[in-house]
Amino acid sequence: MATGAGRYNEILDTFTRHIAEIGYDGVNFGLVAKELGVSKGTIVHHFGTKDRILAALHESSTTCSTASRTRPSSSRPRSTPS
Repeated sequence: MATGAGRYNEILDTFTRHIAEIGYDGVNFGLVAKELGVSKGTIVHHFGTKDRILAALHESSTTCSTASRTRPSSSRPRSTPS
């Protein structure tokens, strides 16, 4: 069972997948908590509200996107011509 940052990431990953599958309006803490085998209180502890999970998702994707754009060109995968 994950704890701390690991649990935070598990919740965020599960929430993200559910948004992709059923949309933001269809996702709730109960659904995510049941899948992960945690209480809804655990999710509230890490994020507070559904809007804050969405904000964390946005921040996470923005950070990942920015990191991939700022990586030195020598560390980026090279594409091969077709």
